[in-house]
Amino acid sequence: MSSFTRQAIMDSFLRLLEKKPFAKVTVRDIVEECGVNRTTFYYYYQDIYAIVEDLVASSLSAYAAVLDGDPHLADLRDARDFATIHRKALASLYRSLGHEKARQYIFAVMDGPMDRFIERHSRDLALSEGKRRTVFLLVREALLGALCLFLDGELPVEDGGNFLTLTHGIVRLMLENAAHSGLNS
Repeated sequence: MSSFTRQAIMDSFLRLLEKKPFAKVTVRDIVEECGVNRTTFYYYYQDIYAIVEDLVASSLSAYAAVLDGDPHLADLRDARDFATIHRKALASLYRSLGHEKARQYIFAVMDGPMDRFIERHSRDLALSEGKRRTVFLLVREALLGALCLFLDGELPVEDGGNFLTLTHGIVRLMLENAAHSGLNS
């Protein structure tokens, strides 16, 4: 029952985001849309920002798992389908939060797995920590840019797995180029 209620609250939140900006969504709106009382809402979420954290974490968890070397293609398809179905709500949330706040939520989920991914793929390379960090930052911003393009409807995503496979190859090439460059970092 608890996961059902939590999901019902999340679904109500997403439906509301499709109708109005995040800043206009209230706990009252959510409980009325969901059909639960405020006490039930607060049992699951401390506040409306806790729903945002949960939404971002659940939306990106399959991608984070792939970066951590635990690929489940069904989970990736589910994540892609979820993002496609709720693209309007997710785009509304991103715009309402603003770029910097959205970055904080996204990077809280993705930084650890991305850092471990880059570390694993650079073990056999003579790479300074500065160069590794540079690649990390470039990849991080590229993935955020791809997410923004997707939310804006400019980047069609047929298969999230293909996007991550492409990213993997690009990251390895960037790491190799950084290791072989004459620049000191």
